Amino acid sequence: MESLRIAQRVQAYVQDKGVGIVEFAIAWVLNNQAVTSAIVGPRTEQQWDGYTKALTVDITAEDEAFIDSLVTPGHASTPGFNDVQHFVSGRLTR
Repeated sequence: MESLRIAQRVQAYVQDKGVGIVEFAIAWVLNNQAVTSAIVGPRTEQQWDGYTKALTVDITAEDEAFIDSLVTPGHASTPGFNDVQHFVSGRLTR
């Protein structure tokens, strides 16, 4: 339930920026230096077009701060759902 509330807040935030939630999410993932690529699986050309729009989205320090206010960096959105075999290291923004 908490994850859905967070998703709704992110949706409202990106709408105010004039960006789609999918584009923002992919851009946010790619803005992490620890990530070298995003594996996406569009079923339609329309989905693919939406995914490629992510390449034009700039993630700002304000965006990072907003997401950090919702979810502790390096943690899942669900409290206590951390893989004990992988240490929490946070994000390395580009």
